[in-house]
Amino acid sequence: MASILLFLARSLWRSGLLKAILFLLTLSILAALALSSADIGQPYKLFYDLLLFSQYFWLHALLLLWAYELSKNEAGAKLARLPLSTPLSRRGDEAGRFGALLLSALPLLVALALLNLLLANSAVAWQGVLFALSALLAGFWVLALSRFVAPASAVLYSAAIVIIANGVDELYLYTRYEESAAYLAPLASLLFHLWPNFSLFDHSSALVSGAAWQPFEHLFLPVGYALLLGWLIFELSAWRFGRKPL
Repeated sequence: MASILLFLARSLWRSGLLKAILFLLTLSILAALALSSADIGQPYKLFYDLLLFSQYFWLHALLLLWAYELSKNEAGAKLARLPLSTPLSRRGDEAGRFGALLLSALPLLVALALLNLLLANSAVAWQGVLFALSALLAGFWVLALSRFVAPASAVLYSAAIVIIANGVDELYLYTRYEESAAYLAPLASLLFHLWPNFSLFDHSSALVSGAAWQPFEHLFLPVGYALLLGWLIFELSAWRFGRKPL
Protein backbone atom coordinates (compact mmCIF):
# COMPACT_ATOMS: atom_id res chain seq x y z
CA MET A 1 0.00 0.00 0.00
CA ALA A 2 2.89 2.38 0.77
CA SER A 3 4.14 2.23 -2.82
CA ILE A 4 0.67 3.05 -4.17
CA LEU A 5 0.32 5.89 -1.67
CA LEU A 6 3.64 7.46 -2.65
CA PHE A 7 2.99 6.99 -6.36
CA LEU A 8 -0.36 8.76 -6.15
CA ALA A 9 1.01 11.51 -3.90
CA ARG A 10 3.86 12.23 -6.34
CA SER A 11 1.40 12.45 -9.21
CA LEU A 12 -0.51 15.15 -7.34
CA TRP A 13 2.62 17.08 -6.33
CA ARG A 14 3.76 17.20 -9.96
CA SER A 15 0.44 18.38 -11.33
CA GLY A 16 0.08 21.90 -12.65
CA LEU A 17 -2.95 22.35 -10.43
CA LEU A 18 -0.80 22.75 -7.31
CA LYS A 19 1.29 25.50 -8.91
CA ALA A 20 -1.81 27.36 -10.07
CA ILE A 21 -3.49 27.20 -6.66
CA LEU A 22 -0.29 28.26 -4.87
CA PHE A 23 0.03 31.25 -7.21
CA LEU A 24 -3.57 32.32 -6.61
CA LEU A 25 -3.25 31.73 -2.87
CA THR A 26 -0.13 33.90 -2.78
CA LEU A 27 -1.93 36.69 -4.62
CA SER A 28 -4.81 36.46 -2.15
CA ILE A 29 -2.47 36.68 0.84
CA LEU A 30 -0.69 39.67 -0.69
CA ALA A 31 -4.05 41.37 -1.24
CA ALA A 32 -4.91 40.71 2.41
CA LEU A 33 -1.60 42.27 3.45
CA ALA A 34 -2.29 45.32 1.29
CA LEU A 35 -5.58 45.84 3.13
CA SER A 36 -4.19 45.04 6.57
CA SER A 37 -4.01 48.69 7.63
CA ALA A 38 -7.74 49.24 7.14
CA ASP A 39 -9.48 49.98 10.44
CA ILE A 40 -12.89 48.32 10.87
CA GLY A 41 -13.11 48.85 14.61
CA GLN A 42 -10.61 46.20 15.63
CA PRO A 43 -6.93 46.21 14.66
CA TYR A 44 -6.00 43.63 12.01
CA LYS A 45 -9.44 41.97 12.04
CA LEU A 46 -10.00 42.61 8.34
CA PHE A 47 -6.56 41.18 7.57
CA TYR A 48 -7.21 38.06 9.64
CA ASP A 49 -10.62 37.55 8.02
CA LEU A 50 -9.21 37.91 4.51
CA LEU A 51 -6.24 35.69 5.33
CA LEU A 52 -8.49 32.90 6.58
CA PHE A 53 -11.06 33.28 3.82
CA SER A 54 -8.44 33.03 1.08
CA GLN A 55 -6.97 29.91 2.66
CA TYR A 56 -10.42 28.38 3.14
CA PHE A 57 -11.40 28.97 -0.47
CA TRP A 58 -8.20 27.81 -2.16
CA LEU A 59 -7.67 24.83 0.12
CA HIS A 60 -11.16 23.55 -0.62
CA ALA A 61 -10.66 24.16 -4.34
CA LEU A 62 -7.33 22.31 -4.28
CA LEU A 63 -8.56 19.29 -2.31
CA LEU A 64 -11.74 18.94 -4.38
CA LEU A 65 -9.78 19.09 -7.63
CA TRP A 66 -6.98 16.85 -6.36
CA ALA A 67 -9.53 14.22 -5.38
CA TYR A 68 -11.09 14.62 -8.82
CA GLU A 69 -7.70 14.04 -10.44
CA LEU A 70 -7.14 10.89 -8.38
CA SER A 71 -10.54 9.50 -9.35
CA LYS A 72 -10.24 10.49 -13.01
CA ASN A 73 -6.70 9.15 -13.39
CA GLU A 74 -7.66 5.90 -11.69
CA ALA A 75 -10.50 5.42 -14.17
CA GLY A 76 -8.33 6.40 -17.15
CA ALA A 77 -5.38 4.18 -16.21
CA LYS A 78 -7.62 1.40 -14.84
CA LEU A 79 -5.68 1.46 -11.55
CA ALA A 80 -8.71 0.06 -9.75
CA ARG A 81 -7.76 -3.33 -11.22
CA LEU A 82 -4.50 -3.47 -9.26
CA PRO A 83 -6.01 -5.64 -6.49
CA LEU A 84 -6.69 -8.29 -9.17
CA SER A 85 -3.01 -8.67 -10.08
CA THR A 86 -1.23 -7.90 -6.79
CA PRO A 87 -1.50 -9.03 -3.15
CA LEU A 88 -3.02 -5.62 -2.38
CA SER A 89 -6.60 -5.85 -1.15
CA ARG A 90 -9.32 -3.53 -2.33
CA ARG A 91 -9.46 -1.98 1.14
CA GLY A 92 -5.70 -1.39 1.05
CA ASP A 93 -5.97 0.19 -2.38
CA GLU A 94 -8.72 2.48 -1.12
CA ALA A 95 -6.63 3.40 1.93
CA GLY A 96 -3.83 4.30 -0.49
CA ARG A 97 -6.09 6.77 -2.30
CA PHE A 98 -7.23 8.45 0.89
CA GLY A 99 -3.71 8.42 2.33
CA ALA A 100 -2.28 9.94 -0.85
CA LEU A 101 -4.67 12.87 -0.64
CA LEU A 102 -3.75 13.44 3.00
CA LEU A 103 -0.02 13.07 2.40
CA SER A 104 -0.10 15.42 -0.58
CA ALA A 105 -1.91 18.12 1.37
CA LEU A 106 0.11 17.82 4.59
CA PRO A 107 3.20 19.89 3.57
CA LEU A 108 0.99 22.74 2.37
CA LEU A 109 -1.14 22.65 5.51
CA VAL A 110 1.94 22.77 7.76
CA ALA A 111 3.40 25.64 5.71
CA LEU A 112 0.16 27.63 5.99
CA ALA A 113 -0.02 27.03 9.75
CA LEU A 114 3.53 28.37 10.16
CA LEU A 115 2.70 31.34 7.91
CA ASN A 116 -0.36 32.13 10.01
CA LEU A 117 1.75 32.03 13.17
CA LEU A 118 4.21 34.42 11.54
CA LEU A 119 1.61 36.86 10.19
CA ALA A 120 -1.05 36.59 12.89
CA ASN A 121 -1.31 34.58 16.11
CA SER A 122 -2.00 31.09 17.43
CA ALA A 123 -5.80 31.54 17.35
CA VAL A 124 -5.78 32.44 13.66
CA ALA A 125 -3.33 29.60 12.96
CA TRP A 126 -5.62 27.11 14.68
CA GLN A 127 -8.63 28.34 12.72
CA GLY A 128 -6.58 27.74 9.58
CA VAL A 129 -6.02 24.15 10.75
CA LEU A 130 -9.77 23.69 11.24
CA PHE A 131 -10.42 24.96 7.72
CA ALA A 132 -7.80 22.49 6.49
CA LEU A 133 -9.71 19.65 8.16
CA SER A 134 -12.86 20.82 6.39
CA ALA A 135 -11.03 20.85 3.04
CA LEU A 136 -9.64 17.34 3.61
CA LEU A 137 -13.11 16.02 4.35
CA ALA A 138 -14.40 17.68 1.19
CA GLY A 139 -11.73 15.83 -0.78
CA PHE A 140 -12.62 12.58 0.97
CA TRP A 141 -16.24 13.03 -0.10
CA VAL A 142 -15.13 13.24 -3.73
CA LEU A 143 -13.14 10.01 -3.41
CA ALA A 144 -16.09 8.22 -1.82
CA LEU A 145 -18.79 9.55 -4.14
CA SER A 146 -16.66 8.77 -7.21
CA ARG A 147 -17.30 5.10 -6.35
CA PHE A 148 -21.00 5.75 -7.00
CA VAL A 149 -21.00 8.39 -9.77
CA ALA A 150 -18.64 9.91 -12.33
CA PRO A 151 -15.72 11.93 -10.86
CA ALA A 152 -17.05 15.26 -12.20
CA SER A 153 -20.44 14.61 -10.60
CA ALA A 154 -18.70 13.59 -7.37
CA VAL A 155 -17.04 17.03 -7.20
CA LEU A 156 -20.37 18.80 -7.64
CA TYR A 157 -22.12 16.64 -5.04
CA SER A 158 -19.24 17.07 -2.59
CA ALA A 159 -19.28 20.84 -3.01
CA ALA A 160 -23.03 20.79 -2.34
CA ILE A 161 -22.50 18.68 0.78
CA VAL A 162 -19.93 21.18 2.09
CA ILE A 163 -22.12 24.21 1.34
CA ILE A 164 -25.15 22.70 3.08
CA ALA A 165 -22.99 21.38 5.93
CA ASN A 166 -21.80 24.91 6.67
CA GLY A 167 -25.34 26.19 7.07
CA VAL A 168 -27.26 23.45 8.87
CA ASP A 169 -26.65 24.99 12.30
CA GLU A 170 -27.91 28.41 11.24
CA LEU A 171 -31.00 26.88 9.61
CA TYR A 172 -31.68 24.87 12.76
CA LEU A 173 -31.37 27.91 15.03
CA TYR A 174 -33.51 30.00 12.69
CA THR A 175 -36.40 27.53 12.79
CA ARG A 176 -36.19 27.29 16.57
CA TYR A 177 -36.16 31.00 17.37
CA GLU A 178 -37.94 32.57 14.39
CA GLU A 179 -41.35 32.00 12.87
CA SER A 180 -41.02 29.76 9.82
CA ALA A 181 -43.04 27.43 7.63
CA ALA A 182 -44.35 24.34 9.39
CA TYR A 183 -42.40 21.95 7.20
CA LEU A 184 -39.10 23.79 7.70
CA ALA A 185 -38.59 22.96 11.39
CA PRO A 186 -38.60 19.14 11.04
CA LEU A 187 -36.45 19.42 7.90
CA ALA A 188 -33.93 21.61 9.70
CA SER A 189 -33.88 19.23 12.67
CA LEU A 190 -33.32 16.25 10.37
CA LEU A 191 -30.46 17.96 8.54
CA PHE A 192 -28.90 19.14 11.80
CA HIS A 193 -28.78 15.64 13.29
CA LEU A 194 -28.07 13.55 10.19
CA TRP A 195 -26.23 15.79 7.71
CA PRO A 196 -22.48 16.44 8.14
CA ASN A 197 -22.01 19.58 10.24
CA PHE A 198 -19.04 21.58 8.98
CA SER A 199 -19.92 24.57 11.13
CA LEU A 200 -17.91 22.79 13.84
CA PHE A 201 -14.79 23.81 11.89
CA ASP A 202 -15.66 27.50 11.71
CA HIS A 203 -14.93 29.45 14.88
CA SER A 204 -13.36 32.38 13.06
CA SER A 205 -15.61 35.01 14.64
CA ALA A 206 -14.56 34.03 18.15
CA LEU A 207 -10.91 33.23 17.46
CA VAL A 208 -10.23 36.29 15.30
CA SER A 209 -11.93 38.56 17.83
CA GLY A 210 -9.67 37.31 20.61
CA ALA A 211 -12.35 35.50 22.59
CA ALA A 212 -11.22 33.03 25.24
CA TRP A 213 -10.41 29.55 23.97
CA GLN A 214 -12.93 26.83 24.73
CA PRO A 215 -10.88 23.59 24.67
CA PHE A 216 -13.83 21.29 24.00
CA GLU A 217 -15.60 23.50 21.47
CA HIS A 218 -12.53 24.79 19.62
CA LEU A 219 -10.19 21.80 19.88
CA PHE A 220 -11.50 18.38 20.94
CA LEU A 221 -14.94 18.48 19.29
CA PRO A 222 -13.87 19.54 15.77
CA VAL A 223 -10.82 17.25 15.72
CA GLY A 224 -12.81 14.29 17.04
CA TYR A 225 -15.62 14.97 14.60
CA ALA A 226 -13.16 15.19 11.69
CA LEU A 227 -11.60 11.84 12.64
CA LEU A 228 -15.00 10.19 13.00
CA LEU A 229 -16.45 11.61 9.79
CA GLY A 230 -13.27 10.89 7.85
CA TRP A 231 -13.37 7.27 8.99
CA LEU A 232 -17.06 6.94 8.07
CA ILE A 233 -16.44 8.39 4.60
CA PHE A 234 -13.55 5.96 4.08
CA GLU A 235 -15.67 3.02 5.23
CA LEU A 236 -18.42 4.03 2.81
CA SER A 237 -15.94 4.25 -0.04
CA ALA A 238 -14.23 0.95 0.85
CA TRP A 239 -17.60 -0.79 1.16
CA ARG A 240 -18.68 0.40 -2.29
CA PHE A 241 -15.33 -0.42 -3.89
CA GLY A 242 -15.41 -3.90 -2.39
CA ARG A 243 -18.72 -4.61 -4.12
CA LYS A 244 -18.05 -2.86 -7.40
CA PRO A 245 -17.15 -4.98 -10.46
CA LEU A 246 -13.66 -4.23 -11.79
